[in-house]
Amino acid sequence: LGDWDRHADQWRFAGVKEEDGNWLWKPLPRDRDQAMAHYDGVVMFLARMAIPSVRRLRPFDDEVGNLTWLTYNARPIDALFLSQITRERWMEIAHEVRGTSSDAVIADAMGRWPRDAYALHGAELETKLRGRRDELVETAARFFEQVNQNIDVLGSEKRDQVIVDYPDDGRVRVVLSRKDKRFFEREFIVGETEEVRIYALDGDDSLEVRGTPHR
Repeated sequence: LGDWDRHADQWRFAGVKEEDGNWLWKPLPRDRDQAMAHYDGVVMFLARMAIPSVRRLRPFDDEVGNLTWLTYNARPIDALFLSQITRERWMEIAHEVRGTSSDAVIADAMGRWPRDAYALHGAELETKLRGRRDELVETAARFFEQVNQNIDVLGSEKRDQVIVDYPDDGRVRVVLSRKDKRFFEREFIVGETEEVRIYALDGDDSLEVRGTPHR
């Protein structure tokens, strides 16, 4: 949707206690004033060339284009919440979203606009949304590579157990747990991720390294 302003204050979280006693936290987005915002014209083009911070303000076209500045404000959130998703699951989600975003679904969503607002740009936006939907899988693959180049793993301020395992197949497995309950686990692939940074934070933490580092 081209919303470049998804920083930390744009989210709230609602806690739902499940039957097993665990809490499920659901994200609640707010302040979507930059969705489908369209910054075009010669002045904006020149400003983006001269002023790095203005590069976040982009035209809303049928192609997403460069992701670096589009996702710049969200990078702390992305680093925190997307770090456990493997490439396989990431691409499954991308295919699922593209598959459910049919022309009929897009037309129904745009049809809920006020009639006068739709008359101005509704048909044009429908076309652009369909174009972005068509390239969603390719865009998701580029975004995965961007997010996973460097990974931040965040512990807690309590007593955590951190395991870094180097199996013989060239992967790196990172596990964080507290009181024998795992809250982070993922295998990283050399060449897909350049650096994994683990922040244990406060608490009497323990670190166990297994195997021989590959580098």
